[in-house]
Amino acid sequence: MNLKRTFGTILTILGIVGLIYAAIGFVQHSGTPRELIVYGVLGLIFFFTGIGLVRNTGDVAKMFIKRIDMNSLCFQINPHFRTTYNCSFRDSISLPPL
Repeated sequence: MNLKRTFGTILTILGIVGLIYAAIGFVQHSGTPRELIVYGVLGLIFFFTGIGLVRNTGDVAKMFIKRIDMNSLCFQINPHFRTTYNCSFRDSISLPPL
C-alpha cells in the first residue's frame, strides 16, 4: 500500500467536500461570504494537492517491472547457471513502459 497515494486520495476527497460545502452555502445564502471563500479556497488547495500527489507518485510495481537484471534472473533460475553462461550487466533487459 502506498502511503503517498492514500494521503493524496484523502486530500482529494476533503477538497471535494470543501468545494461542495462552499457551493451549497453560496446557493442557499447561508454563512458569510468570507467563510464561503475560505472553504472554497481551502477546497481547491486540498483538491489540487491531492490530485498532484496521486498523479506524481510512481507505482512501486511498475518501477520494478521496467527493468529486469539478468544477473538476478540467472541466479533465480539456476544457481549454477553462472558457470555456463556469463551473466553481466550488459545483458539486462529493458521492457517498454506500461
